[in-house]
Amino acid sequence: MSSSEQGTTLFRNVRVFDGRSPVLSNGSNVLVRGSTIESISTQSIDPGHREHRVEIDGGGRVLMPGLIDAHWHAMLASMPIAAMRTADIGYLNLVAGEQATRTLHRGFTTVRDAGGPSFGLKRAIDDGTVAGPRIYPSGAFISQTSGHGDFRMHTKCHAGSAATSVTSKSWVHRRSPMVPTKCCGQCASN
Repeated sequence: MSSSEQGTTLFRNVRVFDGRSPVLSNGSNVLVRGSTIESISTQSIDPGHREHRVEIDGGGRVLMPGLIDAHWHAMLASMPIAAMRTADIGYLNLVAGEQATRTLHRGFTTVRDAGGPSFGLKRAIDDGTVAGPRIYPSGAFISQTSGHGDFRMHTKCHAGSAATSVTSKSWVHRRSPMVPTKCCGQCASN
């Protein structure tokens, strides 16, 4: 949706927290066109005659900029990892969309997704299909074997994984504490 299609919102009688001053403003009016704050004034603001205009009387409440969460996981926001391992991907995406909407309603307008498949959710938010914050996705996790980005079941053999990377000639493979003692010759070798 373009800024003009999103319309105009006029907030009247709000105290503004601007993130710079330690005190709130006196009763102010804030004009937003689309997604741009156009004017902040203690004087009356005339929004002009435009379609899609909304006026909100803040009643002296606080109005502040959106919050930014620099470490968020769209797909991990609400479900235990054990449940995610067996859930249908369609269901996981619907849950992630609901969590994105809840995140927006908590005041977060921008998030950095720190790992996971969030590109589809970002697209759905950007095109207006789902309400949610702007997402800056990282893509795939970078994690060590058995780390927080390793979603394999603890009963699976980790041979051939990141743990087999050679960091020195004397260290070829170390057993993860989550791997059963006898999963293969390689994993049980240390």
